[in-house]
Amino acid sequence: MSLSALLSSARALGPLAPHPHDLDAWWRDAEPRWPEGAESVARAFLAGAHADRLAFAFAGGYEAALGRLDPSLTARGFAALCASEARGAHPRAIESTLVDCGDHWRLDGEKRFISGGPLAATLLVIATVGTRDGRPALKAAVLDRDTPGVTLTEALALPMVPELPHCGARFEAVRVSAHQLRAGDAYTEVLKPFRTLEDLHVWAAALGLAFRCLNGRDPEGRARARLAECLATLTALGREDPNDRGVHVVMAALWPRTREALEALFHGVEGEPGARLRRDLGLLRVADKARTARDAAALGWLAAAP
Repeated sequence: MSLSALLSSARALGPLAPHPHDLDAWWRDAEPRWPEGAESVARAFLAGAHADRLAFAFAGGYEAALGRLDPSLTARGFAALCASEARGAHPRAIESTLVDCGDHWRLDGEKRFISGGPLAATLLVIATVGTRDGRPALKAAVLDRDTPGVTLTEALALPMVPELPHCGARFEAVRVSAHQLRAGDAYTEVLKPFRTLEDLHVWAAALGLAFRCLNGRDPEGRARARLAECLATLTALGREDPNDRGVHVVMAALWPRTREALEALFHGVEGEPGARLRRDLGLLRVADKARTARDAAALGWLAAAP
């Protein structure tokens, strides 16, 4: 999908308009409107353009990121990454276990915070299989939510984006076949790249929502042109290896000014939509600690290059 076609689609939607207040209803209404075969960043941008709030935009960007990681995850609808536990989502904090039982694997453990979990048909679960060279060895299992031994549990409510449901999950003697395990180490093949992919796609979705907010309020098109410039960069980055340090260098430069522009724009939206956007602005700063560490590593690598 060309950049001009993408912008035309968002422009044709007109000014910001209310959608159903239920994420599932919004998803069923918006998802079929995204062009078949469109790149994942384009899908995220269009999701944001079809949204009227950050909760829905985030959900669209999150799903586009999972689809970019592995298209099979979102083939049956909403999917969710199950990583965070009582001590966080860092490899050393993951205590859920996968044990090789010969003809199958056994999954046991508990996850504390799963974005969109109550709506997910597919769960991507991170668990440890022991250690390797003194470091945690992780695997990722792809499960249907109704797999025997899987129980969804309540999660703490957030002070923002209340329309985005969360849950925890308990896994008790869950039988996992070999073909349900993703190849490779789950840190390098899932957690690390998804951290980057989630940022790229959620940012693109936020740009789509911002573009929609400007329809009818940007007579010369200059504000939307600046958003289009950011979108073009995100689209290019979305085609690259998400573990590439060059991608992280560009993200370190792009995000601070993009977030500042988005926050200023959302502060200018009036009425109930504006109040909701301002309530949820903290979403743009979630995972700042991990993002700052990634930026520092990327810029340190660039500074040290000969």
